Amino acid sequence: MSIYDVFSGSKPFDKAEWAAQKQAQRKEAYELIDNCHPAN
Repeated sequence: MSIYDVFSGSKPFDKAEWAAQKQAQRKEAYELIDNCHPAN
């Protein structure tokens, strides 16, 4: 998933769907950070 996927034209842009994907990616990233670094 890249920022340019929005412009591929394969389907109409769905902001709610995009936001949900971004939220899931962010959650994944934070979990990865939490798993790699001991809590301060």
